[in-house]
Amino acid sequence: MFTLFALISLLNTQKPALTPAQTVNLRVITFREMEVGALYISSSGDVVCSAHDPDYRSKTSEYRALIWSNGKIAFPAADPQKPSQASTMNKRSETVGYTFFEGYRGTRACIWRNGSVRNLGTFANGGDSSADWINDHGDIVGTATDANQHQHAAFWSKGKLTDLGTLRGNESFASCITNNGIIVGTALLNDDDFHPFVYKAGKMWDMFTNSKWSHGGASHINDRQEVVGHLMDGGYHKAFYWKNGKFTVLPTLGGNASATCINNHGLIVGQSEVQYGKYRACLWRKGVAYDLNKLVPAAMDIHLTDATGINDKGQIAGIAYKRKNIPGKKYVQVGFVLQLPTSLLK
Repeated sequence: MFTLFALISLLNTQKPALTPAQTVNLRVITFREMEVGALYISSSGDVVCSAHDPDYRSKTSEYRALIWSNGKIAFPAADPQKPSQASTMNKRSETVGYTFFEGYRGTRACIWRNGSVRNLGTFANGGDSSADWINDHGDIVGTATDANQHQHAAFWSKGKLTDLGTLRGNESFASCITNNGIIVGTALLNDDDFHPFVYKAGKMWDMFTNSKWSHGGASHINDRQEVVGHLMDGGYHKAFYWKNGKFTVLPTLGGNASATCINNHGLIVGQSEVQYGKYRACLWRKGVAYDLNKLVPAAMDIHLTDATGINDKGQIAGIAYKRKNIPGKKYVQVGFVLQLPTSLLK
């Protein structure tokens, strides 16, 4: 007989409560007095970071690409003084992003490999470019500016740059590519609405075709071809999960939300408002939204505001604000790495 007690036990099993752990596995990433954001975490736990000096007081450049590994900071390139931004890395520790090169105006997509950096280029007579994702085969996607100064989704493979086109509009942006070569991103339509797309078999497909949605974008796709991103729903930005043509709008913590990454076990991370203008790093598990701050003891005095990546081990990278004794600043932006408890990995 299915009793009320059995039902309550089942619900508790499906929706574990988040409670602060006495020995929470949370690592904070800092670099000098600069603002740091953790943007991606690899399968081995290495973290791609960005450091920023908003007050221009540092002797280094304004933006710095950093790699955090086992508590130590390293620079992907031999010239750490050059302005740069890194996005992701693959299993071979090849890291992509953008930087500046001598003789070129604006930024150029680049790949850092074995302490050296290579210019990936841009479209003919074009401008800025940036690389946002690299798969384990070395295929890269991102954005490049064409001769008309429009940004288009770009694909670099074996030294060749391909314009992936748009969805009947002027602009598009590629955000992720699987090891099977499936690409997702966001493209502009003629009516000024952005739609998420999937690019495969040489064609860009509008994910909103035959749906009620009119504005959104795709952030990430995992090896199971599950896609996450954001869309407009009822006047709010909300996170979505997509599989085999079907959208699921994910719950929020109180306001706008967006999903950034999904691992191969279906765990999704991103951020959500708890009230207007106050964002929290968020985990979605089996359709339930969790505030990751509930895992962190108040005594740590840190606020996790955005979860940017999660690997298959349940390690989450992101951006947080921690109290600092700096004149004029109550909190400073830091990166973080959080290991999910076993109860949330099942």
